[in-house]
Amino acid sequence: MRAIIFSIFIALSFYGCGAGARYVTADDAGMVSSSLDLNDIKKAAQDSLNSLYQSHYYKKISEDKPLVLAVSDFINDTTIKLDMEQITARMVEELQNTGKFKITRAQSGSGGSKENMLLSSRDSRDNEEYNQDSAIEKGNLIQASVSLTGKVGQRITKVGNDQRVDYFFKIEMVNLKSGLLEWSKTIDISKVASGNASVW
Repeated sequence: MRAIIFSIFIALSFYGCGAGARYVTADDAGMVSSSLDLNDIKKAAQDSLNSLYQSHYYKKISEDKPLVLAVSDFINDTTIKLDMEQITARMVEELQNTGKFKITRAQSGSGGSKENMLLSSRDSRDNEEYNQDSAIEKGNLIQASVSLTGKVGQRITKVGNDQRVDYFFKIEMVNLKSGLLEWSKTIDISKVASGNASVW
């Protein structure tokens, strides 16, 4: 009897955990928070890319000579703990798929990540445990020619009993040879929430 009661309790626990859950879609207005959510990040990334695709800079890049792009620093100037690589990940995927950019993982700032195996694989040089015919020779890494960098900012303003929260996403591409800013876009997202709402 004790085993039966325990089994029923476990089953009800699983039912209770799943009964109130549902998927959230981008147009679900009832699930908007005063903080930044995944939909905000996806929209900011896509709007930025759409701006890039319309720019003269992008249109003059040839698929026959794609640019090598490194993800540089992305600054989080908000009260929210953000995974900055989550913001850049979707942009990097789409830029790679355009055929006009190749992404390097040999160089990276806080907005991206380096591939640890790049350096580790080179430790095999002059190591007797490795067949030296398979060791990677020096001079094979490709230097990035352009960097992707950005910043996420936030401003909170009191509006009566409510609070207005303004976020901005600033994305830039910089020519690493000349230092010139080739393209930039700022996306604004504004929300109004209860004065008691926490923005974190």
